[in-house]
Amino acid sequence: MNAAVIDKIDKSTESFRDKILRKCGESVEMKEKFFEKYAAEIEELSREMAKRFVDGKKLLTMGNGGSLADAIHFTVEFTHPIIEKRADRPPLRRSKSVISPRRWFTHAKCS
Repeated sequence: MNAAVIDKIDKSTESFRDKILRKCGESVEMKEKFFEKYAAEIEELSREMAKRFVDGKKLLTMGNGGSLADAIHFTVEFTHPIIEKRADRPPLRRSKSVISPRRWFTHAKCS
């Protein structure tokens, strides 16, 4: 749904079902635009990451609050064979893979 169509919709009279369908359509359209534009770059970066994993390199993820949840989810994508025919990687123990900034700072100060 393009912006001109969205601007013409009277959102005050739109049914809840129509709002859901409109928002879903907008979300799908945005994702299609994003991946049409960046698919080649994502493929190139993915292949570079795969090469590094094969060479024994690590991917460090971090975050605070919501971004920590994203970081943890991101690591799960690499430790479970979600994509068909991909080898399972051994997961890190949670106690070593998640450290809060406060815990890290306290450890760094005491060392």
